[in-house]
Amino acid sequence: MNTTAFQTTYFEVDAQGALWPLDPATIQRQPDGGYHQVVDGAVTTTYTAQEIVHARLMPITGTESEVSHA
Repeated sequence: MNTTAFQTTYFEVDAQGALWPLDPATIQRQPDGGYHQVVDGAVTTTYTAQEIVHARLMPITGTESEVSHA
């Protein structure tokens, strides 16, 4: 049985639709559906629900020769 845990990762979506990774430890979901980025206890950035995407990713384990490159 595979016990590898998925990791939630957050990305900022810029005006061109590019994704920029954010540190998941700094992201807090807000009741209105938006997000705050909190660093050292202070909100540094506020995002709307449309400016953030999140994904559950499985870490790749094994050696490079064991990883399939699509």
